[in-house]
Amino acid sequence: MAEKESLGIVADIGGTNARFARALRDADGTVSIADVQKYRTADYPSFEAAYRHYVESVDAQAKHGLFALAGPVQRDEVRLTNSPWVLRPTALPDRLGLETARLINDFEAVSIAVSAFGPEDFRRLDGERFENPKDGVVSVVGPGSGLGVGSIHWSGGEARVVPTEGGHIGFAPADDVEIHMLRFLLGRYPRVSAERLVSGPGLVQVHIALADLEGRAIVPPQQVPLWEAAQSGSDIHAFASMERWLMLLGTVAGDIALAQGACAVVLAGGILPRIGDKLDTQLLLSRFHAKGRFETMMHGIAVAMISHPEPGLFGAATALAQAH
Repeated sequence: MAEKESLGIVADIGGTNARFARALRDADGTVSIADVQKYRTADYPSFEAAYRHYVESVDAQAKHGLFALAGPVQRDEVRLTNSPWVLRPTALPDRLGLETARLINDFEAVSIAVSAFGPEDFRRLDGERFENPKDGVVSVVGPGSGLGVGSIHWSGGEARVVPTEGGHIGFAPADDVEIHMLRFLLGRYPRVSAERLVSGPGLVQVHIALADLEGRAIVPPQQVPLWEAAQSGSDIHAFASMERWLMLLGTVAGDIALAQGACAVVLAGGILPRIGDKLDTQLLLSRFHAKGRFETMMHGIAVAMISHPEPGLFGAATALAQAH
């Protein structure tokens, strides 16, 4: 077996966790990742400290790095949307001992991965086969620490990835319950974005808003135990909050599809796979399709989940391979 070419180190940096891997390329050009490790961002004072830990732990030698991170990528200084880490792109090569170091938006990386995936890397929600189109727009929507949104513009089988900050669009309620939720949250925040609700931390906001609506005591729960209780079904209120969260995701994903003129939507992020058999795809799809006069058209838009375990890292590795 021919030895794989080592392209460098890639990372997928979110508000909660940072994932690292080595990017490899076969003789036929096939890109892969190896030695994947995940670290909590709160356990390291800086990105550089986490990077050095990874390199030492896997005994890696690299000339190039490509790092995907949550938030807009600026030239001089990058601050993560949900983490205190600050990265300065021009200083990274010297600080990390690399010849080149590039930063991209995390959802740009996920969208690059989606554009490179085959049918085996997707699970279509209606059970049909999903594959990328030769022409048209694919919207990528991913709830995690925040709400990532991107798009892939296909033309003649060639893909152009367009990163966005679409998760920060305003929240638009679709029924009386959600109107109450919006009013409740406007009493706490100057603005309510889609990300405020449709994200990992957003389940907490959904939960306390529903508690207020139902006249229950408002005791803000911790995010992780709330998700665990919802996914296990051990708490009826947590489970109801998750069902409402799925409805909100369907609504937002449908709005994104309309805004981007999409022929397909791919749902990314680590939350949906963890929901497992409690994922009510019909509940999500019913909200996705519920666009009034455009409902018939919405039924023609394929909706799929990513089944690949590390789309962010794979997308970063693919981008690194394209650059070298």
